[in-house]
Amino acid sequence: MTTLVSLFVASILPGGLHIRGVLAWVLAPLVVWLVTALGSWILGWALITRRFGDRDRDRGRTSSKR
Repeated sequence: MTTLVSLFVASILPGGLHIRGVLAWVLAPLVVWLVTALGSWILGWALITRRFGDRDRDRGRTSSKR
């Protein structure tokens, strides 16, 4: 719902978006939602992988020193 309102506000501003047709109004929020969801999942995966990868690498160093 927020995306739809944001697109509406952007379309009424001078020089803003030009969205025409019912199908465009339905598909535009879906595209924005999909891109945002994929970006969040990919970024979350990358951060988690990096965090646990660093921790595992650090554990490997300390166990080899013993």
